[in-house]
Amino acid sequence: MKQRRVKILDQNGNQVEGTAVEVDESIERFSKVSLCDGTVLRIKPVATEAVRLSGQWDQDGHPIYVVRTANIVSVVESPDELKQKVN
Repeated sequence: MKQRRVKILDQNGNQVEGTAVEVDESIERFSKVSLCDGTVLRIKPVATEAVRLSGQWDQDGHPIYVVRTANIVSVVESPDELKQKVN
């Protein structure tokens, strides 16, 4: 299991130490988001890295992780008035 020590900001903005753990497998699904302007988006977060925070556990004793993601966004449809004219 590939791991390395890193420093990361926690949910309170404090710099804490953790262990970056390589993602072995990640199964994500697209979410459909309908906007008020008539646009429909497909969004999928892709996990790129998980960081296990040193010395921190949840109420059930599990280690706390911060997951870094990249978002994949595609426009499924949008109203004609928002589209750029293409020659």
